[in-house]
Amino acid sequence: MEQNKALAKILPDSATVVDKAQAIDASRWLRDCEWRQLESLAVYFDQYHFPKDTIIIDEGSVSRLLGIVSAGALLVEKEGAGGERSSLAKLGRGRAMGEISLIDGYPASASVRAGEDTTLLVLWGERFEDLLKEKPALANVVLLKIALTLSGRLRRTSGKLVDFLDAE
Repeated sequence: MEQNKALAKILPDSATVVDKAQAIDASRWLRDCEWRQLESLAVYFDQYHFPKDTIIIDEGSVSRLLGIVSAGALLVEKEGAGGERSSLAKLGRGRAMGEISLIDGYPASASVRAGEDTTLLVLWGERFEDLLKEKPALANVVLLKIALTLSGRLRRTSGKLVDFLDAE
């Protein structure tokens, strides 16, 4: 499996733990967490800034990460059989991407690029494993949020599928 080369070229910024905790808080992705939990969690995240149109994840690459949009927007795109790109979603502040690959480690099913200048908080797979070992209760908060995110996406996809099948 090919590692994601796009992210390997970009270095995280020099955000402090407090800066990252504030960014996680502002994203509202973990809106039920207390400040001390956000500070504890921020230690495990890196923060990146991506100019518009930067490819963050290439479809088919392996990128064990969870990314939370702190500012800006990401575009999720899928390549069709003929090589054309279709837009699947636009993810704004507080939306997450990569959570499936964080859990299963399989190649990305779509590409992700910055739709505008974007700040992304990243929890790498190795750091998530550290979080699981060092702070399991906090890791469970993240896992529950991932489960709720995936459940919501599956419900929306199922609804779209039913609508599509009914239209035929």
